Amino acid sequence: MDAPDPAPGPGEVLIRVRASGVCGSDVARYVWSRNYEAGAAKDMTEDLPRILGHEFAGEVVGVGEGVDTFAAHDRVVVQNILGCGRCPQCHRGMPNVCDNRRTIGVHRDGGYAELCAVPEVNCSLIGDDISFHLAAALQPFAVATNAVHLAEIEPGARVIVWGLGPIGLATAAAARERGAAIVLGLDVSPVRLAEAEAFGIPTLDVGKGDTATALLANIGARSIDAAFEAAGAPESVAATLPVLRKSGPMVLIGNMRERIDVDLMPLIMDQQRLIGARSYSLEMWDVAVRTIGPSGFETTLGEEVSIDDAIERFEKAAAGKGSSFTIMPNGPEPR
Repeated sequence: MDAPDPAPGPGEVLIRVRASGVCGSDVARYVWSRNYEAGAAKDMTEDLPRILGHEFAGEVVGVGEGVDTFAAHDRVVVQNILGCGRCPQCHRGMPNVCDNRRTIGVHRDGGYAELCAVPEVNCSLIGDDISFHLAAALQPFAVATNAVHLAEIEPGARVIVWGLGPIGLATAAAARERGAAIVLGLDVSPVRLAEAEAFGIPTLDVGKGDTATALLANIGARSIDAAFEAAGAPESVAATLPVLRKSGPMVLIGNMRERIDVDLMPLIMDQQRLIGARSYSLEMWDVAVRTIGPSGFETTLGEEVSIDDAIERFEKAAAGKGSSFTIMPNGPEPR
């Protein structure tokens, strides 16, 4: 659709969006999953209609009243979380768990457009050495950086990753940055399994046979130092606990598609930890900005598509087909 060009309000900058990533949650909103219904965990019914897109980068083309940090032509990436600034979590630099959290691209218009106005405080400068395409992937990389931080893994740790989409591959990259070895990546998609193999990750197709048995057979009991769940697969917890070492963490990143029924007595007896990880703290965002360049994550990025082709690609993604892609609302990135 055609929409009026936004104007930056006080404390806001206007960005010409050069690259806007596509997250699994964007696809879930596109098909409208239960998580976004009224009263659900991610209720957005009062904020419709909405221009989606919460992973984006571009160049500043205008500033609102009171903005003196940025100027025209600055290259920026957008941090999408809107904290209230008043609750204890915000005071600790954790707007990701703000009592009144809102999100750019969910509760206010986002980056699937040529232009987008965002708060100045949500922008970070990027250098010429980082492409807009890679900068648009900073959101999943920051999510992964936060998850790896919460797991407190040490150099030499052996880890597994459930789900090999952008978040899963970013988790693998962030864990490698901490010196970990990725022992196994698990998924059901042949495309994602192939992409992970190309990224140097041994894989297991969990769409065939009994997952728990296959996992034990592949890596052995109590052989893993940490596990990351980026698929939202309900069976992952029960299947992982037997291969996770005593006192080891399992970090849950993905949005669980269903409620899970799992016997937690083994977890109690082995003093294992289930850790919820939502988005990232401001500290972890800054770490991600500094470390994404040398992480090798750029090699995992999908195709660049025009905004006119986006609906067709969303339809494929909704059907579980196609590969990852990034929308370039203003055409190909200047080289």
